[in-house]
Amino acid sequence: MSDKDNRFTFKFLGVFTVEIVKVTPKEVRKTIWHAALIIFICILLIRFPSYMDAIRWW
Repeated sequence: MSDKDNRFTFKFLGVFTVEIVKVTPKEVRKTIWHAALIIFICILLIRFPSYMDAIRWW
């Protein structure tokens, strides 16, 4: 691949190859971090009542 080729190739289990044009590794990292943050916030909201009980007990 040349330096100006911005294609990102993702191979799933060595069978399916998905090619996305104009995606940089920086954007992929940013997207993964956003997904991780959303999952973390969801877990926090689901467990919030038990955290409040623990704080009240303390």
